Amino acid sequence: MKYLLRRLFSAAAHTLFFMAASACPAGLESRPGAEDISANAGRFNPHGNDFDGNGVSDFGVFGGNDGNWYVLSSSGTPLAWAQPWGWPGAIPVPGDYDGDGRADFAVFDGNTGIWYAWSPANGVLAWDTAWGWPGAVPVSGDYDGDGRADFAVFDINAGNWYAFSPANGVLAWGTEWGWPGARPVSGDFDGDARSDLAIFDSLTGRWYISSLTNGAIAWDRLWGWSGAIPIGMPICLVMNGNAVLSVSANPTNGGVVTGSGTYPVGLQVEITATANTNWTFSGWNDGNTQAVRKVSVPFGGAEHTASFVWISATLTVTANPTNGGVVTGGGTYPVGTQVVITAAANPGWLFTEWNDGDKLPARTVIVPATGAVYTAEFVIAGVITVSASPTNGGVVTGGGTYAAGSQVEITASANPGWTFSGWNDGDTQAARTIAVAAGAADYTAYFTESSAASLTLAGHFSTAGARGVALDGTAHAFVADGTNGWFILNVANPASPSLVSHTPLSGACTDIAVYGNHAYLSTTGTWNEGLVVYDIGVPAYPSKIKTIAGQYNGLATHGSLLYAGLKTPTFRVFDMDSPAALAQVGQYNSAHAGGRFALGSGYAYVATHAADVLVLDVSTPSNPYLGATYATGNAAWDVALSGDTLCVAAGTNGLELVDVRTPFLPARAGRYHRAGISSKCVAVAASRCYLGSTDGDSRTLEMVNISNPAAPARMDHVTTGGYARDLAVSGQHLYVAEEAAEPASAGLSIYRIE
Repeated sequence: MKYLLRRLFSAAAHTLFFMAASACPAGLESRPGAEDISANAGRFNPHGNDFDGNGVSDFGVFGGNDGNWYVLSSSGTPLAWAQPWGWPGAIPVPGDYDGDGRADFAVFDGNTGIWYAWSPANGVLAWDTAWGWPGAVPVSGDYDGDGRADFAVFDINAGNWYAFSPANGVLAWGTEWGWPGARPVSGDFDGDARSDLAIFDSLTGRWYISSLTNGAIAWDRLWGWSGAIPIGMPICLVMNGNAVLSVSANPTNGGVVTGSGTYPVGLQVEITATANTNWTFSGWNDGNTQAVRKVSVPFGGAEHTASFVWISATLTVTANPTNGGVVTGGGTYPVGTQVVITAAANPGWLFTEWNDGDKLPARTVIVPATGAVYTAEFVIAGVITVSASPTNGGVVTGGGTYAAGSQVEITASANPGWTFSGWNDGDTQAARTIAVAAGAADYTAYFTESSAASLTLAGHFSTAGARGVALDGTAHAFVADGTNGWFILNVANPASPSLVSHTPLSGACTDIAVYGNHAYLSTTGTWNEGLVVYDIGVPAYPSKIKTIAGQYNGLATHGSLLYAGLKTPTFRVFDMDSPAALAQVGQYNSAHAGGRFALGSGYAYVATHAADVLVLDVSTPSNPYLGATYATGNAAWDVALSGDTLCVAAGTNGLELVDVRTPFLPARAGRYHRAGISSKCVAVAASRCYLGSTDGDSRTLEMVNISNPAAPARMDHVTTGGYARDLAVSGQHLYVAEEAAEPASAGLSIYRIE
């Protein structure tokens, strides 16, 4: 027996257990020669170190260097020899975790807060069980009285307890019983067969004990002295109760600090921060602002950093001249802080720059130790206003506010079909340089519409029979192609449009609208697939995400709302915020089928394919209502809006121009008509109207000047290969959806506007 015990104690870094003593995080396990810590503190689990279940404590040793266990029974019989359950540096926490009356092998990973327990009779009881954190102190015990050891840890830096029972769940969570550096002790001090929360003050020898069931048992009870070791305290706190306190200065030249060293855990230590010349102490890294203070040494040590800043300096912010503007930001600030300074010009003045060359009127500066002066420079301003007459005649540039006396270029560029004729001051140079004078000056560029204008076919893409076209403002055209489904085309090069994708539909696709990454298609012929929504985020692979039953004709978008014309009811409004769940928000019913329509200023103008155009108030989308009807005398096939003029493709009545300055009182402003011609589709851009018409087998595309609605005049016309069914204008190109008139004539034609 003596020889065996000698063998057990001869190996380095082994821990002897006489009870289910709690251990400590990695690096603080007990050393050879550890004290015999009795298991009889209170009613601590009687099976904590009884490995053979005979009711008598056994001798146990844990190898801190190899993670193996060595157990000798009280009768002298070896129970375990080099039994692996752990690893070098693991924390041994033996106890009866399965309630079979015998101690089990268990370890705690102080680097991760993970538990591992194994029973010779029942195998693995806990594996990778998380209950703790790096640096937590394990204090195992039977906290719920079910005869099994529970997982429990003590936060030695805060004085809080956390206990968990595999059978009954969380028993304690952040339970406050202690203080930073306090010594936790496990044991049943009130005889209720449950471990209690016990604290020993190693500086005073006083006890503080609380029962989870019976409340406080002992408070400030003296039984010990300064430096005494409480029975049941984790072994590592007995053997290694010191910690390092690190005190530093930031920056290092800002001041002098004291208090660094190695002290017993829980000791109150004075730390100080003294600022150097021209510096001031601003506070510690934990928020405390006392230059001299006492701190408690926590388990694992602590770092305290004293921050120092330069003493305050003055920023002076001025305006030059003083009446030129208003400045802000001047004042006295701690050196190194960031301050926003601003300069705002007074009326008739212009800010140019700061005295250091920075040209931002609002900027952030860092306060230097010596202070600084910032001067905002202002000059008398001149305001240049540049405009075009008429506004659709061309584009002008150069307007703005400038320093008086500076030179500025103003330009005038005519739109297609217009020519620049001169400035209001008589100058005829389209691009010119002017001298800016103080005050305001107006420059108006005059444009004259060209008598000659033309449409020239630039490119064509053949389909089975195009009936609608929409553009996304980038490089794509979307074509509704009747019974052949719909197409996405790349029109970056109008002379050579190319296929991106083609998607068949079960019904006839009659119109298309695009909003964001979604395309909305109207179909007829198949009731269940009337309005179809596709995700076109990847144009080559459109994906159908929604269908709504009905017989739909025209479509248009305005903001996040989709407007649709139907055979019945006439008109519906949808919310496009969630395309996959497209929701109707309103509708209007009439006796006529709704076709294409135009939107503007809270009103919808609906072509009904009968002789009427309906004027609906849609300012409240949930409640559209009829305000007026305009009779064309023939079928209303399509409408387009140009300012206060509504253009109606009115079949054999030609092009009706309607004054809608008062929408509920529409009145004819003019008419363009050629005998035998039936107008079917219309689009407008600036003061030009584009009209698709038929005359039996003849197909005509016309460009009409409507700058004077009372006297519209044709500017050019071409014969199309197919029947024009829909038009769209973008820049200097007109996109025409053509239905088949003869083989290979249908598709999308692109005309250059010159």
